[in-house]
Amino acid sequence: MTTPTAASTALLTEHFGWTPLMFIDDIINTVNAIANATVSSVETFLFSQRPELLGFKTPPGQTREVDEDGQTLFTEQEEDELRQGVHKLETLMDNAVDTTFDKFEIFLMRNVLVVKESLVGWCRLAHYKDIDFSGFIPSSSSSEPPVDSMDLSSPPPPGSAETAALLALRQRLFASTHLSLSLQAEKAENALVLSKLRELASSLSPSYTGPVTSFSLLQGSGKLKEGAEFALSQVGAVRERYEELGPRLEELKKVKEKEASKEKESMDGAEAYTERGVYLETFKKAQMEALRRERRRVFYGQQERGVERGEEEVRKLGEIVGMMGGRSDLSHGEFWNG
Repeated sequence: MTTPTAASTALLTEHFGWTPLMFIDDIINTVNAIANATVSSVETFLFSQRPELLGFKTPPGQTREVDEDGQTLFTEQEEDELRQGVHKLETLMDNAVDTTFDKFEIFLMRNVLVVKESLVGWCRLAHYKDIDFSGFIPSSSSSEPPVDSMDLSSPPPPGSAETAALLALRQRLFASTHLSLSLQAEKAENALVLSKLRELASSLSPSYTGPVTSFSLLQGSGKLKEGAEFALSQVGAVRERYEELGPRLEELKKVKEKEASKEKESMDGAEAYTERGVYLETFKKAQMEALRRERRRVFYGQQERGVERGEEEVRKLGEIVGMMGGRSDLSHGEFWNG
């Protein structure tokens, strides 16, 4: 039994084109698919049989329903029992497959799909057939595997001057290749910079008709001289205009300051007026509400006193009527009812 290593797995993957674990997973998935198909077939077979053949008895005095083809149907309780049995069978098969094929996976990974670590360096795959490794095969007295020709960090075997020289040449070749690539990239960058500089230089020519560049101002010495002379001739006029506009600028600043102060005063007055108006409006509403409450109190007080006088008058009238009729115990309620 051999424990799989990364080198062994890489060698087998390179040889087969797939990893050993992927091969085992395909086997397990195939077995699971077959188990599921088996369970489905068992379920179909059970539901296609007559209930009596499966041990389901029809109670006396009852008849079973039949479908369009005349097939006897199961009751709901019988269907649930069949489905539970099929589910238990499926669970049992899945458990058996998982347990068995876990052992199968361990066996294959340790005994079949594995290469001993001592043999990994000696294996030659089919696509290495036309490659000559004779210069790297050790003598018969050596039990060490050959040195990987692509591993530049591993030291050469002792006494192998040719191998050391070859490795040195390979290192020089790799360094030269890297330097060549760097120089080519730098050459391309320099060519791009030179093309831009040539375009800028060509923009100085009077016959240049391309896009405007940063050197377009210098195009033609005659035009440049004329432009400079015109600029110098305008310096005096600009200075005079500045001297004329200086006092006006000061006056404009003063006018703006006055307008700003007036605007601020008007805003302050408006704010004060607004606050006083709010105060007066609130005070007026309070006075009106107090006056309204006083009028309401006076009005309802008069009404109450009027009711009292009315009741007193009715009582006195009742006494008078009682005296006239010989009854003095009539109340005002009896007076009104009588």
